[in-house]
Amino acid sequence: MYHGDQGATCSVDDLHVMPGFKVSGPEGIVCYCFLHSRGEIEADPRTGSATTVAQRITAEIKAGNCACEVRNPEGRCCLGEVRRIAGRS
Repeated sequence: MYHGDQGATCSVDDLHVMPGFKVSGPEGIVCYCFLHSRGEIEADPRTGSATTVAQRITAEIKAGNCACEVRNPEGRCCLGEVRRIAGRS
């Protein structure tokens, strides 16, 4: 159960995405603007893609397509966490 600052509550079943800070599995969302999961970020170096998740997010930030302060429950940019997870992979 999650509780809002004005008494609102919701359950896990009410969520559209599973927040990465609440689940440690690969399905946890780390980037809320572009819906990149922990599993996708961890697999990134092994996929052989030309650009990494962090590079794609950086390009989107530069293009003005990011809204971390609104979409991210932590109210901050996810890029540091994305890079931390990618570095651990």
